Amino acid sequence: AKKMVNTNVGEYVAFDIKSLLPLETSPVSLYLQTKKTSDEQEYRQCVIKGEKLTERLKAYFDKGVKELFVASDYRLELTMSLSTNIIKELNNSNFSIEEKVGIVESTFHLIAGEISQNSEAKDQLVELSQGCIDVLDSAKKSANSLGNLINSLLKNESGYVFKHTVLSSFVADHIINNVNWGSAEHIEKVNYILFFHDLFLVPVFEKYPHFKNEEDFVFDNSIDNETKESVLNHAVDMADVIKTLPKCPMGADVILLQHHGVSNGYGFTVDYKDDISPLAKVIIIAGAYVELYLEHCELEADKRDELIFKNLNERFSRHTYKKMVATLKELPI
Repeated sequence: AKKMVNTNVGEYVAFDIKSLLPLETSPVSLYLQTKKTSDEQEYRQCVIKGEKLTERLKAYFDKGVKELFVASDYRLELTMSLSTNIIKELNNSNFSIEEKVGIVESTFHLIAGEISQNSEAKDQLVELSQGCIDVLDSAKKSANSLGNLINSLLKNESGYVFKHTVLSSFVADHIINNVNWGSAEHIEKVNYILFFHDLFLVPVFEKYPHFKNEEDFVFDNSIDNETKESVLNHAVDMADVIKTLPKCPMGADVILLQHHGVSNGYGFTVDYKDDISPLAKVIIIAGAYVELYLEHCELEADKRDELIFKNLNERFSRHTYKKMVATLKELPI
């Protein structure tokens, strides 16, 4: 019989169900949360160690279950097992690029949950992150246009944060390749930053899938203050994490801190100034373009582009931003 346990907060750790998809069998027992109060939580064992996982996870996912739990003593074991499986799959030449992008999204959820919590697995999580960045680079080159990349992500039913991250990376590559100071090193650094920059927003957008950007949370009265603060602080929190990671590119934490146009990383701005890094400007414009493209992608190309560039040129009035916006006229769609 599956067992029921009562526990204090902290004895069990949540794993996003998508992050478990690379496992065929479970290396540890897994639990469903059946009760949650401020001082007590109740869990029911739903997967026994060694049990086949694929169909079980799909069934839970289809029922709307977002996360499963592992006893905290076995957290490292689960993370290490996932890491080993994922790296094997990312290096498997039998998988198509689209299949590997699906694996990367599962890994994105794993890293989002573990990168700031599981210090013992930090080296493995960094290796995983780089493997994911390399696969996404191959996916961008294979797609060769924004439209093809969107179609690939739609086939995988990608979540908003992941989709926005991948598409922003494609657009940022184009901007850097078309400004006179851009280099391969800049592209590598921006891709690294983009992979991490919104990771802490993954659970928030999972909970509120109808929201399309971070500002929506701040101005919605139905959202609790704790959630609003986590959104306002997400750049600060992630910048603090990546500067502790092995092989973090020099200055990446500062650029990540500035990716909403605010030099101290807290909140957002509507007045984009020149007191931030040029690479932060690239990330800001790439992200803004992607949001507008996704909003207007059903329109005919001429009307879509007219609306996008009108918005971008009004929002980014300074010359340094406008030069970057102008490069997007030649973006492969």
